[in-house]
Amino acid sequence: MAPRFVQRRFYKTFAGNLDATFYPFHRPNLLIVGQRSEVEIYATYNEKDHYCVVIACNQKLSNLRKKFKRLVLDMKDYGISYIETLVPLDCHEELCFYLDNGFIPSALYPAMREFSGQTHDYLLLTRTMEPLDFRGINIHHSFRPFINQYTSQWINMHINSIEVYYGSEYRACAQTESAI
Repeated sequence: MAPRFVQRRFYKTFAGNLDATFYPFHRPNLLIVGQRSEVEIYATYNEKDHYCVVIACNQKLSNLRKKFKRLVLDMKDYGISYIETLVPLDCHEELCFYLDNGFIPSALYPAMREFSGQTHDYLLLTRTMEPLDFRGINIHHSFRPFINQYTSQWINMHINSIEVYYGSEYRACAQTESAI
């Protein structure tokens, strides 16, 4: 990784485009480049905890369509186990794209940003590449509803969607009571 190069390229690529680069408290230190496309994804990556924040892309990630699933798997192969990104709440197509690709809504930030006299809401979307492990975590009781909601969404997305074979027919786990 060459963080300075990534930051210089980031600021050159998005010069004057504050809309495409809004992600508070993070600066890019990772550049993900497509082998067969012109995509450039700017991210912050923490090697210690394998945490990656997608800050900006030189094109809509939804343009990648099915290639995005391969990209996410490649990110996992390179050691990334958690991805997050902020999406403006009024970008319905982009939100649907991330949800269809295994991201979970994790936080809503109402009136997070103001420009041109208007406030804009954002949704934090996250994706884990590994099973969740909250053992040993000590949290304040007021945070418990968030953990319950997040794990419920994760289970519905990753466990209840598994198809189970019963003899000559398939049924989705969500349709059976004793699926697993």
